[in-house]
Amino acid sequence: MGLMHFSVPSGVSQEMLERAYLVGLDGAPWPSRTTRTPNGLAIERGVADSGMFHCTWPVEGHGEPALSTGILMERQRPYLLPLELCRGTLLRIRNQWSNWEMAGMVVPKPIVDKHRLVTEQFTAAATHQSRPSEATAAANRSLKLALDLIDELAAEYARQAIASRRKQTPKMVTLLAGVIECRTLSDALGKQFANAFNTASIPVSWRACEPEAQSFDWSAVDQQLQWAKSHGLKIAMGPLLQLDRRHVPDWLYVWSDDSEILEGYVADYCSAAVDRYRGKVQLWQVAARMNSPDALGLTEEQRLRLVVRAVAAVHESEPKAPLIVSFDRPWAEYCAHDRLDLSPHHFADTLVRADLGLAGLGLEINLGYWPGGTLPRDLLEISRQIDRWTQFGLPLLIVLTVPSGSGPDPQSQPGATPLHGGSPGGLTPIGQRQIAERLLPVLLAKTAVQGIVWNQLDDGMPHEFPHGGLIDAAGRTKPTWELLAQLRQNYLS
Repeated sequence: MGLMHFSVPSGVSQEMLERAYLVGLDGAPWPSRTTRTPNGLAIERGVADSGMFHCTWPVEGHGEPALSTGILMERQRPYLLPLELCRGTLLRIRNQWSNWEMAGMVVPKPIVDKHRLVTEQFTAAATHQSRPSEATAAANRSLKLALDLIDELAAEYARQAIASRRKQTPKMVTLLAGVIECRTLSDALGKQFANAFNTASIPVSWRACEPEAQSFDWSAVDQQLQWAKSHGLKIAMGPLLQLDRRHVPDWLYVWSDDSEILEGYVADYCSAAVDRYRGKVQLWQVAARMNSPDALGLTEEQRLRLVVRAVAAVHESEPKAPLIVSFDRPWAEYCAHDRLDLSPHHFADTLVRADLGLAGLGLEINLGYWPGGTLPRDLLEISRQIDRWTQFGLPLLIVLTVPSGSGPDPQSQPGATPLHGGSPGGLTPIGQRQIAERLLPVLLAKTAVQGIVWNQLDDGMPHEFPHGGLIDAAGRTKPTWELLAQLRQNYLS
């Protein structure tokens, strides 16, 4: 049994306890339990290995992003948490800085000077540990400067990397897609959509398309496909297989204990979808979120087998079709509580090693939602995570949502709550744009990222994540829509 203690002079909130976890050297969270202590918190897990502690932490001008310490070993004396979060953030900056310089990036002098200031504040914190309040104040000042520096460093990386890519191809071929849901857009919005996106992502709900076994209704998908074709858009379709309550047909629950019959129904449904739309779809998203606990209560092995069966069915119906499988919550925060054996990365590794003929992998990052989404992360951490997935050697599709508000959202599902995501504009439409304005260029800069999908379009229609759309409940487009149109016109074919 392992136990790690942290001193937190500013106090511990319930939210911090709920979102805290430890990860091992492989990046996978350990199942753990975090509790308050008289002077801070303690985190208990089943192993005594060294690891990195992750938690949300308030930083001036950046909300409460999820930060991490460096690698810590167990010891009797508590670690001063703000100091260790600062140390971990500086280590991430230095490691990424070094990697980008080796790749050819030239770091401007103002960024070098700011890095020196960050280090000076961290040194002040480290040398005043006997006076925790002074050390905490210096660590918080260093963290604020460090996150400012991360924004500047990431922006400079994106600027230089995109410029380098455009020397080869002035207009990049990256797919920029918006999810079109269950209603057709007006003519005016349709034109705006075609200006902002080069691809339409058409969702396929098993529950809606096969309300009774072997009885299919493709009318909604047909309508959206026809609309997208009429606007000259490429087509990404799916996910076909997503086993949450919104997508699982009621009649399927009867067969949840019979793996053979369940796999047969999955194969029949996927084959029927691909047979109907053969030759009309540029990219099939076969399965999504299969790394997460599902509505049928299946084991991880059963979910893996279903993905394999679904991919095989699509390949049999359209052998040359590019297809991907996507994974949500790539940081795997949920593994600290759900006690699963496979993190998203491990789940993907198993599928890639099976040599299924995947054309790419998808990462679903619903940024700034909890639970069910991804904790707010800084640009360096998002870049690092994408680089980690790039090691599979397959193109990546990034599926993205960012909140634009925090109030009631009657059309959203209960569950995920928007968190303050680190934008000076806060949880507002302007704040959503500010996050997207910093993040999207970093994604476009990466050659492995060959597609970006905005995961929700319209807050006026039923949706999953509160205030995550590009159209508000009154039918008005948000500022992020204009940003996407600018990126499309400036950079993409």
